[in-house]
Amino acid sequence: MNSLFFSLLPAIGVIFIGCIARNIKIFDDHHIRSFETFLFKIAFPCFLFSATTSLDLSAILNIKFIFAYFATWFATFLLAILVHKKNSSLKQTVALSCASSYSNTTLYSVPIIFFLFGNSIAAIIANLLQVMIIQAIMIAILTFFNNKQAEKQNIFLQVIKTPLVFMPFLGLLLNYLQLTGFKNIFLYESIKILGNAGTGMSLFIFGLHCTKIKFHDKLQKIKVIKLVIIKNFLHPFVAFLIGYFLFHLDNYWLKSLIIIASAPTAFLIYVLTNQYQANDESIKISTIISCFTSIITVTLLTFVF
Repeated sequence: MNSLFFSLLPAIGVIFIGCIARNIKIFDDHHIRSFETFLFKIAFPCFLFSATTSLDLSAILNIKFIFAYFATWFATFLLAILVHKKNSSLKQTVALSCASSYSNTTLYSVPIIFFLFGNSIAAIIANLLQVMIIQAIMIAILTFFNNKQAEKQNIFLQVIKTPLVFMPFLGLLLNYLQLTGFKNIFLYESIKILGNAGTGMSLFIFGLHCTKIKFHDKLQKIKVIKLVIIKNFLHPFVAFLIGYFLFHLDNYWLKSLIIIASAPTAFLIYVLTNQYQANDESIKISTIISCFTSIITVTLLTFVF
């Protein structure tokens, strides 16, 4: 338990530094938007490219776990649609539902599952599924809502051209074809450096936003409470039901599925919804609160497992 807590301290420290930087007004809203653009279009795509070119492809083809993960996400997403639709526009409902069902696998699930079981392959699989498939679905939906009618016919092309989708697909293709010569080129090391910067920068940007946590009205407070309850409590419960009763997952895969589902909302959702003008201020507040709530749920699961 202590090891888990102390493993999260550096991440919390980076968030805290971001809070201080915003409070003493080193950065303004224009700077933050520029940081988010860099994160969305350069840093995260580079990280995913370097990660997928280094994977052992034979280790990620656990079909039962893959279908269980998709079923868990889809069931939670539909549940969130039903819960959020009463108090939001259709565009905001989709954004809130994305935040309710999309876990922070990179920063939370990977290290925690490795700490518990000594093997984080389940979290790596989940991360790839989220980024390459679920995220592509989300981008397609947000593009549909964001663009004019004449532009909606090109949604597929726009999704494929999105760096967050294109780069991991390219990495997996090069990996599958066993093309490794490019790794000897200095540019590949440059991509890895940019990718490694993404994790720390996302936490720092997260901290820049944390200084403005306040509810504007009762409706926003209701949205936040609903989102946090779905993400941190209902999502892992759905994962247990689907993984245990429907797919009969083995011990490691079932526990990993539940832990991944109990992770907080990924900050990437806030960045995505900002990029596609579908953001609800409740998402930012919920992301922050779910980070702290997930410490409770993950700690309880750690104790149980």
